[in-house]
Amino acid sequence: METLFQIATRVSTPLSLAGLFGIILFFIFRAILAKQIYPQLTRALAGGIINTIVNRLFVLALVAMILGVSSYVLVASYPHLKPEYVNVGTDRDKTLDEVIAAVALARNVTIVFNRNCDPSVRGAVVEKGTHEGNTLKELIENFKQRIKGDAVDYSVIQEGARRYEIVCH
Repeated sequence: METLFQIATRVSTPLSLAGLFGIILFFIFRAILAKQIYPQLTRALAGGIINTIVNRLFVLALVAMILGVSSYVLVASYPHLKPEYVNVGTDRDKTLDEVIAAVALARNVTIVFNRNCDPSVRGAVVEKGTHEGNTLKELIENFKQRIKGDAVDYSVIQEGARRYEIVCH
């Protein structure tokens, strides 16, 4: 029984869970049949009970197989995102400076505007919604496409693993 509990702590997929339930069900049926709590059964009645047990275990195994295959197909059909993928959502319009500061804080990176950046670039309003990029650099560059009003022109330079500089043109 202790081994069963150790196995149960390692269950992480629907297929493993169904297999675990199958094992538990098998041991329960085996214990019930071994108890001799029933009066002597006729050969037909005993065969019917054993047939029911085998049928139920078969149905459980079939369901486990279908769940296992369907979970494999569902996972395989999802697009594979790069580990550097970044997705940021804003609930209201915010200035570029506010959005950049929030991203820098959330991602534990440094993002600075260079000296050539006009205050109008920092104060440009980024529309609310979901913003994304395959990398943090791409996310910051994509913000300029979501600026309301006059367009801003800048590029992003990555200076090391955790530092970015926004260079205004």
